[in-house]
Amino acid sequence: MKVLLAESDKKVAAGIKTALLMCGCEVVSAGTAGRCLTAAQQDKFDLLLIDLSLPHPTNMDCEEIIRQLKDIHQDAKIITMASDNTRELEQQIRRHGILCYLVKPVLPNLIRELVLHLRNRVTSYGIGSHTGVRKEEHWR
Repeated sequence: MKVLLAESDKKVAAGIKTALLMCGCEVVSAGTAGRCLTAAQQDKFDLLLIDLSLPHPTNMDCEEIIRQLKDIHQDAKIITMASDNTRELEQQIRRHGILCYLVKPVLPNLIRELVLHLRNRVTSYGIGSHTGVRKEEHWR
């Protein structure tokens, strides 16, 4: 599973990346909204794990970032992370069809569980077979 991890805090990103690598994921990291969008345009991802407070030079809001990511990767699953949790923010983001809305701090065990759950769903339904690898072997 190829994951785009967009997190501005290097320590948090390192912990999440370690959890993803332990699950056998290939991880591309981005520390800003601009780098996140650039990475999304340059490669195909199965999962987008996005911090909603990513810095962006044009002050693009998190809702616009999610919209652009969904335009680029219609089939990718999106999990968002927020440190400033409000009901309004959650409702605003959930309207865009994200898979999961997490409140920080996000524990590595939770990330592993989510990825393993997604792997089982993806393998069962054949999603993610764009790699050309047989479904049964795709996640090994």
